[in-house]
Amino acid sequence: MEYFDYGEIQAFDTGFDVQEFLERSQKREKEQIERKLDRVDKLLEEREKIHENAVTELESKLNWYVKQLEELYRTGIGQDKDELKQRIEQFYAELRELERKQWLDTKELELQREEIEKELQDADLDDILDVLENL
Repeated sequence: MEYFDYGEIQAFDTGFDVQEFLERSQKREKEQIERKLDRVDKLLEEREKIHENAVTELESKLNWYVKQLEELYRTGIGQDKDELKQRIEQFYAELRELERKQWLDTKELELQREEIEKELQDADLDDILDVLENL
């Protein structure tokens, strides 16, 4: 039985560098993970801005109703006290709901961020292991 001489393969060198190909692939993967991390960071920033704007708007309306209620107590002239109190309670409820939604949304994005950071750490660990194997 005749066996193939693998030593002769070097004569058919195609110029394809497997090591370079793998390094480029790892680099692209790492860059892709870093882009995902950047996207999550931007989403967190955007969500915070949206939340701040919504809270500011609600607090402004709430302050207006509180001032109206204070004026009503001072002068006795104006809208119905119960109606004003009800609107004020409604704004407080909306603020609490906004805070709850913001907290949940932030936690979800932070969990995604942690997963992506772990991916990035795993990719870095793979790079280190490859270097150690080559030594």
